[in-house]
Amino acid sequence: MKKTNAEELLKRNSVPILSWDFHYEFVNELKANFADLKKVNDISSQFSWNDEGLEIKEHIKDEVVVITDLNLKIVFA
Repeated sequence: MKKTNAEELLKRNSVPILSWDFHYEFVNELKANFADLKKVNDISSQFSWNDEGLEIKEHIKDEVVVITDLNLKIVFA
């Protein structure tokens, strides 16, 4: 016996619309972190930093990282 459309709709799993906002915010935060990390890695490779002990990945998640040149002009923040 074929199910009606109403029965099919009731058995489907749905995601609340509000959960998309949380997911969107999380994905945007991840994208921003990876973009910042890429910029810092580009700067570090340009100036041949020894960044083994700096733990940049951990600091960039929770803190503001400010990079200046020798004249203290902000290069990255």
